[in-house]
Amino acid sequence: MPAIHAIDLAARRSRTALWAALTLTAAVLLLASTAAVARSGPTVIHVDASASGVNDGSSWSDAYTALQDAFDEVNASPGTD
Repeated sequence: MPAIHAIDLAARRSRTALWAALTLTAAVLLLASTAAVARSGPTVIHVDASASGVNDGSSWSDAYTALQDAFDEVNASPGTD
């Protein structure tokens, strides 16, 4: 095989390997970001006037007893408008 063909073939293999690595990296990043979004999901804040727990909205037994407290929590959360 002539030297020029060997260099051309090596360059082509190198480009193909680079393209495959970039494609795989992009796919992994896409899957990771999708999994992170799916894990985070929406936040549920519980409100129940008769709750008797710690009044933090984390569950029905620990629900806020006033709707305004839940609104204040949402407005104080980072990343909200």
